[in-house]
Amino acid sequence: DLESYSQTKREQLILNLKARTERLFAKQGSVYGITPEGTRSGETGEIRQANTGIAQLEKYAPKDKPLIYLPVAITLNKFSQNPEVVVGKPQTLAQIIESSQMDIAAASLQQVADMHMYRLAALIPEHLRGHYR
Repeated sequence: DLESYSQTKREQLILNLKARTERLFAKQGSVYGITPEGTRSGETGEIRQANTGIAQLEKYAPKDKPLIYLPVAITLNKFSQNPEVVVGKPQTLAQIIESSQMDIAAASLQQVADMHMYRLAALIPEHLRGHYR
């Protein structure tokens, strides 16, 4: 959480994020996977609240290279060795916002990150939705 750092440290972190985002988008036709939780879900398998990095990535991404979000949920059944993979609908942030009727100008980074996680949570069994029930 950026608010827990000093102003100087926050500015440094934001500049670093901008530089990493520019490098990321410099490669043509690249595909990247992001785990908004910042880690695996742990022992229970329930999803945790997302970090704001996914929203910050959108904020600093070049406007001429839209991000397409593709939620992918992988769940393990304790009775089977095979994971279940469920893929959601690919959408840009504009499409996601339009369908959620959120005022993006008034939305916090956490609200935008949560919006992505609710889409992911819809793909998994309710008992695993954790923070996004």
